[in-house]
Amino acid sequence: GLAAAGIDVISLANNHSMDYGAKALLDTFVRLREVGVQWAGAGANSKEAAAPAMLITPAGIVAVLAFTDIIPGGFTAGKETPGVNATTPDRKKILSAVKAANEKADYVIVSFHWGEEYTGEASRDQRKLAHQVVDAGADLVLGHHPHVLQGLELYRNRLIAYSLGDFVWDHYRPVTGETVILQITVRPAGPPSFVATPIYLDEVTG
Repeated sequence: GLAAAGIDVISLANNHSMDYGAKALLDTFVRLREVGVQWAGAGANSKEAAAPAMLITPAGIVAVLAFTDIIPGGFTAGKETPGVNATTPDRKKILSAVKAANEKADYVIVSFHWGEEYTGEASRDQRKLAHQVVDAGADLVLGHHPHVLQGLELYRNRLIAYSLGDFVWDHYRPVTGETVILQITVRPAGPPSFVATPIYLDEVTG
Protein backbone atom coordinates (compact mmCIF):
# COMPACT_ATOMS: atom_id res chain seq x y z
CA GLY A 1 0.00 0.00 0.00
CA LEU A 2 2.81 2.46 0.84
CA ALA A 3 4.64 1.76 -2.41
CA ALA A 4 1.44 1.95 -4.46
CA ALA A 5 0.70 5.36 -2.95
CA GLY A 6 4.08 6.64 -4.13
CA ILE A 7 5.58 7.03 -0.66
CA ASP A 8 9.38 7.19 -0.73
CA VAL A 9 10.25 7.30 2.97
CA ILE A 10 8.54 6.74 6.33
CA SER A 11 9.38 7.16 10.00
CA LEU A 12 9.40 4.05 12.16
CA ALA A 13 10.33 6.00 15.30
CA ASN A 14 7.13 5.64 17.28
CA ASN A 15 5.51 3.80 20.17
CA HIS A 16 4.00 1.01 18.05
CA SER A 17 6.88 -0.19 15.84
CA MET A 18 7.79 -2.89 18.35
CA ASP A 19 4.25 -3.94 19.32
CA TYR A 20 4.83 -7.41 17.88
CA GLY A 21 8.44 -7.71 18.98
CA ALA A 22 11.88 -7.56 17.43
CA LYS A 23 11.23 -10.31 14.88
CA ALA A 24 8.27 -8.44 13.42
CA LEU A 25 10.27 -5.19 13.26
CA LEU A 26 13.06 -6.93 11.35
CA ASP A 27 10.44 -8.40 9.02
CA THR A 28 9.12 -4.87 8.44
CA PHE A 29 12.58 -3.82 7.22
CA VAL A 30 12.64 -6.73 4.75
CA ARG A 31 9.21 -5.89 3.37
CA LEU A 32 10.02 -2.20 2.98
CA ARG A 33 13.26 -3.00 1.14
CA GLU A 34 11.40 -5.33 -1.22
CA VAL A 35 9.09 -2.53 -2.38
CA GLY A 36 11.68 0.25 -2.36
CA VAL A 37 10.37 2.29 0.58
CA GLN A 38 13.08 3.80 2.77
CA TRP A 39 12.70 4.42 6.48
CA ALA A 40 14.33 6.25 9.36
CA GLY A 41 14.09 5.98 13.12
CA ALA A 42 14.43 2.22 13.63
CA GLY A 43 17.06 -0.39 12.92
CA ALA A 44 18.63 -3.72 13.77
CA ASN A 45 20.78 -1.85 16.29
CA SER A 46 21.17 1.67 17.69
CA LYS A 47 23.58 2.77 14.96
CA GLU A 48 21.14 1.80 12.20
CA ALA A 49 18.19 3.30 14.07
CA ALA A 50 19.97 6.65 14.34
CA ALA A 51 21.06 6.74 10.70
CA PRO A 52 19.22 9.05 8.32
CA ALA A 53 17.38 7.81 5.26
CA MET A 54 19.05 9.38 2.22
CA LEU A 55 16.94 10.14 -0.83
CA ILE A 56 18.41 11.12 -4.18
CA THR A 57 16.00 13.51 -5.87
CA PRO A 58 16.15 15.84 -8.90
CA ALA A 59 16.36 18.75 -6.45
CA GLY A 60 19.28 17.23 -4.52
CA ILE A 61 19.97 14.85 -1.65
CA VAL A 62 17.37 14.74 1.13
CA ALA A 63 18.26 13.35 4.56
CA VAL A 64 15.44 12.20 6.83
CA LEU A 65 16.05 11.73 10.56
CA ALA A 66 13.41 10.32 12.90
CA PHE A 67 13.19 10.26 16.69
CA THR A 68 10.54 9.19 19.19
CA ASP A 69 9.96 10.73 22.59
CA ILE A 70 7.22 8.16 23.35
CA ILE A 71 9.12 5.01 24.28
CA PRO A 72 7.48 1.90 25.78
CA GLY A 73 9.79 -0.41 27.70
CA GLY A 74 12.10 -2.45 25.51
CA PHE A 75 11.50 -0.36 22.37
CA THR A 76 14.82 1.52 22.30
CA ALA A 77 17.44 0.06 19.96
CA GLY A 78 20.57 -1.23 21.66
CA LYS A 79 24.11 -1.80 20.44
CA GLU A 80 23.16 -5.27 19.24
CA THR A 81 19.35 -5.30 19.53
CA PRO A 82 16.61 -3.98 17.21
CA GLY A 83 14.43 -1.05 18.16
CA VAL A 84 13.61 2.59 17.64
CA ASN A 85 15.67 5.77 17.77
CA ALA A 86 14.74 7.42 21.05
CA THR A 87 15.23 11.03 22.06
CA THR A 88 17.29 11.58 25.18
CA PRO A 89 17.38 14.33 27.84
CA ASP A 90 20.81 15.21 26.40
CA ARG A 91 19.85 17.07 23.21
CA LYS A 92 23.47 17.18 21.98
CA LYS A 93 23.09 13.75 20.36
CA ILE A 94 20.05 14.91 18.37
CA LEU A 95 21.65 18.17 17.31
CA SER A 96 24.90 16.44 16.33
CA ALA A 97 22.92 14.03 14.13
CA VAL A 98 21.18 16.94 12.41
CA LYS A 99 24.47 18.77 11.85
CA ALA A 100 26.07 15.63 10.41
CA ALA A 101 23.12 15.06 8.07
CA ASN A 102 23.26 18.70 6.96
CA GLU A 103 26.87 18.22 5.88
CA LYS A 104 25.91 15.30 3.62
CA ALA A 105 22.59 16.46 2.21
CA ASP A 106 21.05 19.46 0.48
CA TYR A 107 17.91 19.26 2.63
CA VAL A 108 17.31 17.79 6.08
CA ILE A 109 13.89 16.68 7.35
CA VAL A 110 13.54 15.86 11.05
CA SER A 111 10.57 13.82 12.27
CA PHE A 112 9.55 13.70 15.94
CA HIS A 113 7.01 11.34 17.51
CA TRP A 114 6.23 13.44 20.55
CA GLY A 115 3.67 15.38 22.54
CA GLU A 116 0.59 14.72 24.63
CA GLU A 117 -2.34 12.91 23.06
CA TYR A 118 -5.44 14.99 22.21
CA THR A 119 -3.69 18.23 23.15
CA GLY A 120 -3.95 21.07 20.67
CA GLU A 121 -0.68 22.80 21.55
CA ALA A 122 2.95 21.74 21.57
CA SER A 123 4.80 22.08 24.86
CA ARG A 124 7.47 24.67 25.52
CA ASP A 125 10.11 21.92 25.46
CA GLN A 126 8.93 20.72 22.04
CA ARG A 127 9.06 24.23 20.63
CA LYS A 128 12.54 24.73 22.05
CA LEU A 129 13.80 21.47 20.54
CA ALA A 130 12.21 22.25 17.17
CA HIS A 131 14.01 25.60 17.11
CA GLN A 132 17.27 23.96 18.10
CA VAL A 133 17.17 21.43 15.26
CA VAL A 134 16.43 24.22 12.77
CA ASP A 135 19.41 26.12 14.16
CA ALA A 136 21.45 22.92 13.66
CA GLY A 137 20.48 22.66 9.98
CA ALA A 138 17.00 21.16 9.65
CA ASP A 139 14.95 22.48 6.73
CA LEU A 140 11.64 20.96 7.84
CA VAL A 141 10.37 19.57 11.16
CA LEU A 142 7.38 17.21 11.23
CA GLY A 143 5.67 16.10 14.44
CA HIS A 144 3.11 13.40 15.21
CA HIS A 145 1.58 11.35 18.04
CA PRO A 146 -1.10 13.61 19.62
CA HIS A 147 -3.80 12.35 17.15
CA VAL A 148 -4.91 15.97 16.65
CA LEU A 149 -3.62 18.88 14.64
CA GLN A 150 -1.29 21.37 16.28
CA GLY A 151 0.08 24.66 15.02
CA LEU A 152 2.43 25.39 12.15
CA GLU A 153 5.32 27.76 12.70
CA LEU A 154 7.78 29.51 10.43
CA TYR A 155 11.07 29.82 12.28
CA ARG A 156 14.10 31.25 10.49
CA ASN A 157 12.34 30.58 7.17
CA ARG A 158 11.87 26.91 8.05
CA LEU A 159 8.51 25.22 8.57
CA ILE A 160 7.67 23.35 11.78
CA ALA A 161 4.48 21.24 11.89
CA TYR A 162 4.15 20.31 15.55
CA SER A 163 1.52 17.61 14.97
CA LEU A 164 0.11 16.52 11.64
CA GLY A 165 -2.83 14.76 13.27
CA ASP A 166 -4.11 11.40 12.06
CA PHE A 167 -4.39 10.17 8.50
CA VAL A 168 -4.95 6.40 8.54
CA TRP A 169 -6.18 5.49 12.01
CA ASP A 170 -9.27 4.36 13.88
CA HIS A 171 -10.67 7.22 15.92
CA TYR A 172 -13.33 7.71 18.55
CA ARG A 173 -13.52 11.49 18.84
CA PRO A 174 -14.68 13.94 16.17
CA VAL A 175 -11.58 16.08 16.65
CA THR A 176 -9.24 13.24 15.64
CA GLY A 177 -10.96 13.02 12.28
CA GLU A 178 -10.17 16.66 11.54
CA THR A 179 -6.86 16.76 9.71
CA VAL A 180 -5.04 18.09 6.67
CA ILE A 181 -2.88 16.93 3.80
CA LEU A 182 0.18 19.17 4.02
CA GLN A 183 2.01 19.76 0.74
CA ILE A 184 5.29 21.61 1.20
CA THR A 185 7.84 22.99 -1.26
CA VAL A 186 11.21 23.60 0.38
CA ARG A 187 13.67 25.94 -1.33
CA PRO A 188 17.44 26.36 -0.94
CA ALA A 189 16.86 29.88 0.32
CA GLY A 190 13.88 31.78 1.64
CA PRO A 191 10.68 30.48 3.22
CA PRO A 192 8.91 27.34 1.99
CA SER A 193 5.54 27.42 0.32
CA PHE A 194 2.85 25.06 1.52
CA VAL A 195 -0.79 24.16 1.09
CA ALA A 196 -2.88 22.58 3.85
CA THR A 197 -5.87 20.78 2.36
CA PRO A 198 -8.48 20.11 5.08
CA ILE A 199 -10.03 16.64 5.17
CA TYR A 200 -12.15 14.65 7.57
CA LEU A 201 -11.41 11.00 8.31
CA ASP A 202 -14.66 9.08 8.30
CA GLU A 203 -15.10 5.39 9.01
CA VAL A 204 -15.76 3.39 5.88
CA THR A 205 -17.76 0.21 6.30
CA GLY A 206 -18.80 -2.55 3.96
